[in-house]
Amino acid sequence: SKSRSSANMKSLLLLCAAFLWSACSAQSGDELTVCSDMDAMLTGGENAREGRVELCYQNLWWSVCDDLWGAEESRVLCRQLGFSADGARPLRYTLSYLRTPNTSPFLLDDVQCTGEEESLLNCSHAGLMNHDCYPSEQVGTLCEPEGFSCEDGDLRLVKGETEYEGIVEICESNQFWSICNDDSWDSREAQVVCSRLGFGREDAIATENAAEVFGPAGGPIQAGGYQCSGLEGSLTSCLRYTTNPFYFLFCDLLFFNPREGGVLCKPPNTTNVTCDNGVIRLANGRLPSEGRVELCYNGEWGTVCEDDWGEEDASVVCRQIGYGSEGSVIALASSFGEGAKYIFLNRLLCEGNETSLLDCPSDGLGDGVFFCDHSEDAGVVCPDPASQCEDGAVWLVGGETPNEGRVEMCFGNHTGTVCHDDFHTKEASVVCRQLGYPTEGSIPIHRAYFGEGVGVIFLDDLECAGNETGLVECQHRGLGVTNCGHNRDVGVICQAENASCSNGDIVLRDGTGPHSGRVEVCFNGRWGTVCDDNWDSYDAAVVCAQLNYSSENAVAVYSSYFGEGTGPIFLDDVGCSLENETILVECFRPNDPGVSNCEHSEDAGVFCSIPSQSCYNGELRLVGGSTDLEGRLEICVDGSWSTVCDNLWSQDDAAVACRQLGFAATDAAPLSGAFFGPGTGDIFADSFSCYGKEQKLLDCFHRRAHTEACRHTQDAGVICKKTPCEPGEVRLVGGQIPSEGRVELCVDEVFGTVCDDSFDSADATIVCRQLGYHGDRELIDDVIVHGWVKVGDGCGDGVKDIIYVCAHCVCPQPPLCSLERSLGRVLDS
Repeated sequence: SKSRSSANMKSLLLLCAAFLWSACSAQSGDELTVCSDMDAMLTGGENAREGRVELCYQNLWWSVCDDLWGAEESRVLCRQLGFSADGARPLRYTLSYLRTPNTSPFLLDDVQCTGEEESLLNCSHAGLMNHDCYPSEQVGTLCEPEGFSCEDGDLRLVKGETEYEGIVEICESNQFWSICNDDSWDSREAQVVCSRLGFGREDAIATENAAEVFGPAGGPIQAGGYQCSGLEGSLTSCLRYTTNPFYFLFCDLLFFNPREGGVLCKPPNTTNVTCDNGVIRLANGRLPSEGRVELCYNGEWGTVCEDDWGEEDASVVCRQIGYGSEGSVIALASSFGEGAKYIFLNRLLCEGNETSLLDCPSDGLGDGVFFCDHSEDAGVVCPDPASQCEDGAVWLVGGETPNEGRVEMCFGNHTGTVCHDDFHTKEASVVCRQLGYPTEGSIPIHRAYFGEGVGVIFLDDLECAGNETGLVECQHRGLGVTNCGHNRDVGVICQAENASCSNGDIVLRDGTGPHSGRVEVCFNGRWGTVCDDNWDSYDAAVVCAQLNYSSENAVAVYSSYFGEGTGPIFLDDVGCSLENETILVECFRPNDPGVSNCEHSEDAGVFCSIPSQSCYNGELRLVGGSTDLEGRLEICVDGSWSTVCDNLWSQDDAAVACRQLGFAATDAAPLSGAFFGPGTGDIFADSFSCYGKEQKLLDCFHRRAHTEACRHTQDAGVICKKTPCEPGEVRLVGGQIPSEGRVELCVDEVFGTVCDDSFDSADATIVCRQLGYHGDRELIDDVIVHGWVKVGDGCGDGVKDIIYVCAHCVCPQPPLCSLERSLGRVLDS
């Protein structure tokens, strides 16, 4: 190509200059040797293991083009330079990463190695000085020291000025990768990283674009997508919403490279203790009297495994470091973060009176610890005489009034929280009794609604009978034994005096009038919302009836249709049956008030019908079509007609609409893009999600339309077909005259036959009456028919008006009837 020819000409001129320089040097008697052919070096980086790849040829240093350059080529180069081939990786964004520019011409292009070669000279390439590259395509490489290895999940910080900060790199397949900051990278991921590296979990800070703070890491970038609670032992223990190896392209292209996650860690909070054999210190606690247990051995600090770790062991630790040993609290499973390097002790069996942890029986220093990792580092909370509170005392924090808040409690003069796992009404009533409030109507509030606490989570998996006088009297897993993070701190709302509303009262807020709005329910004088999980027209009907509106045509709306509420979410998974409920709180629900897995974006709402409306809620009509079977779909809500957005508009949605309009549901055709012309006024729903069997469109889940997502150019429409038959319709087929023939019955818009089992003159009377005939009846057996078969149990005395109301069932493969026994009849005209 022209560009390749131009680049080659420049390379030839430089080569010619090199020959002339060598000739002149030789003529003058000087021997000038700059480098040997195919020597390699890395330049422009912070050390000899990173930088731009340069190769020697004819005493000149040349660049290498990045076309086809990857991990295998980097392995060969790093091996050639005397570094580890493992962990070698190409440098991203070479020009922006390196400190010094370079104008060296290209020697090699399209280099391809297997990864096992000893030198780049042994790899294939396009030929010396044969290339089509621009200066911006200079390749770079990052090497690791000789003997390098890493295990999946290992972390390190690079580019920072101190060991406590930098871009986060994680090991995967024996290579370190930086992590894409895809807007999920925040303080919770930073807490996991800092704790894993042995620094303080508290006050860990996530740097959103670490490359701007520290400079780019330069290596390959991992997809990221980590979603941590902050208490995991490693990033690999966190949820992760993408592992697509090509996801890093999204990170680079969308965020304009490089966008890498970094952290600023707090230096480890350890007591200032000289490391002598057997000395104990506590790390990463909020106070000097709590933290991860670390033991000094041979001049190194290591941790203690929590296998068989008990109160006796914790008592010895507290006594050894100078705190009282009575009432020591055990904190398990790395409650104070993970240590680093060594785990020195495992399976301690202290009696509690020893003066040093090394006096206790164990598996031996360094023995048996291969059964543990740092996610099992043991910790303690020792009684602290500097602060005073009574063991087992509880109080509420973070509420708007004294009768509500996050449950906090005291042990060993330390404060901590309670996990919400299995914490329900009985447990909440014990807290309220302990605080002097009435127990009736006590409500547990989950998911750290009143804010996340700090310190130890003292209790988990509580099981109270409800009559205890204090929370510590209930069964639980053990003090400090938990698998929870502070994002699961429990709170309670106790019954307040002089409450402004009564339990079970409801109100509609932010609607178009008093008959519509977001549903809010009162508990303990506090208003809260209702989650839309399983919310449907039955629930809406009960709400409307409770508010003295008609329960007919009540409309259930979802996804905070009337805006997001505030306060607790009191009800979830409500399931009204319309059988005997008079108020919403009488409906079935699987959880206690306040127990929910919802956000306010899921607040439920209703539209109730009022007599003055010109159309009824949920009524449908078709507009703009050439027949009454087609048109733009419009729905009546709150007395006015609105259109429906075509987002996700499907055949199932169209089938339900046609069925509700009295047409056939089969072969209903959904149309989009305002096919029948754009409507005016409101757009009621952004999308519907029907199964296809619903009787009304509003029985389907739907989302509120937003102006930024829908326009009238997206109005949905349908084309329906006439119903082939009405449910319960009968006809006679195959006879000589209209008044005789095989009996066929319409069910689900399809005609099928009727089996002759138990079919007698009483049943025949119903058929004749339904068809408008009278007189004698004659039954004819053994008529061969095709189609679905209806099995009848008889109409008794024949006094009913239509055969459809007699007991029957549908048998796709009837066990009792054969097609040869379907019923025919001759009727007297």
